[in-house]
Amino acid sequence: MKLNKITLSKDKIFIILLALVGFVVYSNSLFNDFVFDDKALIVYNPAIKSAKFLPQILQKDIYINFWQNTPNQPVSNVYRPCQLLSYYLDYKIWGLNPLGFHLMNLILHLLNAVLIFYLIFALFSDFKVSALVSVLFLVHPLQTSVVSYIAGRADLLSFLFMLLGLFCFLKFNQTRYGKFYVFSLICALLALLSRENALLFLVFLLLILYIQKAKPGQYLWAAPFVLLDFAYLLWRNYLFGSVQMPLPAGQLHFWQYLLNILNLIFQYVLLLLSPLDLRLLRTTPFLNSFIQPQAILVTGFFILLVSGLIFFRKNRLLVFGTGWFIFGLVPVFIYFDKYSMLYGALMAESWAYVSSLGFFIVLVFILMKNRRIGGLLLIILILFYSALTLANNFYWKKDLIIFKRIMQFADPRLPIRKSLINEYLVYGRYNEALDEIKKYKGYYPDDPNLEILCGNYYFYTQDIKKAIARYQEAIRRKGQDFFVFYRLSICYKILGQLDKAIDLGLAAYKINPYFVPNLIELGESYRQKQDFVSTRKYYSLALSLEPRNKIIRSLLEDAK
Repeated sequence: MKLNKITLSKDKIFIILLALVGFVVYSNSLFNDFVFDDKALIVYNPAIKSAKFLPQILQKDIYINFWQNTPNQPVSNVYRPCQLLSYYLDYKIWGLNPLGFHLMNLILHLLNAVLIFYLIFALFSDFKVSALVSVLFLVHPLQTSVVSYIAGRADLLSFLFMLLGLFCFLKFNQTRYGKFYVFSLICALLALLSRENALLFLVFLLLILYIQKAKPGQYLWAAPFVLLDFAYLLWRNYLFGSVQMPLPAGQLHFWQYLLNILNLIFQYVLLLLSPLDLRLLRTTPFLNSFIQPQAILVTGFFILLVSGLIFFRKNRLLVFGTGWFIFGLVPVFIYFDKYSMLYGALMAESWAYVSSLGFFIVLVFILMKNRRIGGLLLIILILFYSALTLANNFYWKKDLIIFKRIMQFADPRLPIRKSLINEYLVYGRYNEALDEIKKYKGYYPDDPNLEILCGNYYFYTQDIKKAIARYQEAIRRKGQDFFVFYRLSICYKILGQLDKAIDLGLAAYKINPYFVPNLIELGESYRQKQDFVSTRKYYSLALSLEPRNKIIRSLLEDAK
């Protein structure tokens, strides 16, 4: 199989235009804040702020320093060291300036679009198809769930290394230079260390060999990638005692499960065609019977799809695009029914980032059957998608916007209402927060988290004694919680009860020693007690976790 060459000038001009389009379409995302999981992975994560934590990055769950009440215990088995290493590099350059992190996301997305262009051209020798697919991939608004959300870095890195690995494998098949094969293996490993979906690399590799009509002996070159996947799974099992994330069993019987897989493929096709009302935690209702109207529609769609594939079975572009799209959705098929609290089948928009490449290939194939009309439609689609992307970048600007948008479309019972309440409190919108607390109480009257929400309400409205009563009740009902201890510590400091404030701050520190705001509060409480040795101790601990923080450095210097 030969890799095809593009004239250098044509190649360069297109890449420059692609980069310009990308920067224009995502320009307003650069000024967004840290949101949602960004707080746990970056803002409050010491592992990305100091070289002494680098060994932890290679061995621990990425949420180990925040989403925990038991020290050093994995909470999600999410193992993505390359993601955290990239944040470490961002932090070295930018500190906690979100612009730098957003810029890196945009650069990675641009690189993926460029690699898609080269990979498709290498496979099919069609400049127009390659260019159109890469532009559609670049500007489609569904990608904002990965590009405009810093925590989406794992998807960007994983896909980058998968594309590089596949391209290197193609170069190896053309030249038989061993270095390209080694590079391909290294890229596959880095992809696995970026996100779990990189297990799909092997599937995509076999798909490429299939559409290239590879000889049987060429398939043997895939064997080391199988061994690599096996070694990766063994390593995960060694670290966490399991190769999977700790999720409950699915909710569906086999035939229901199969029906819902077909429905999810159909729903993603519709979403990619018409990407409206985008948001986090998107769901679609479960289908329970093949005689439901929606199930009949989905069945008809698949009959049409299979018929088309049979008719065009010799068309390599269509087979490749369809195969990539469906195989790329495998993570959806595994996890869509595991989140009962969502009251529907989860179809995360970020899960389509890799898979969408196949969809765009099929879309271009269909529309370019009539190059004049299809070309015009593609131009309209690109402009439409670009405008939607510019608009959707706004929905990732800050947490309040994100949580309001989730609740606008979600089942009203969704527990993430708690996050919306807290954001209303942060912005001083106390009446709206109180209304949401009442709604939450209606759905979860016995939830101990309700005590925390009420405590937060009284904390922000400066009714400190009521806040203390609610927080103490939360501890009684829920057990130890480092954040509740932290808030109680602040409350007692406000009341001037410094000994209680310190005791509670130390209790929070014992549970989570990496939460910098608590260390600062401890230092301040000791300062008010004139215990400057302890003041310097906790300010120093805080500075060791955030060495670029000028405020902490100033506090420490003033305490000397």
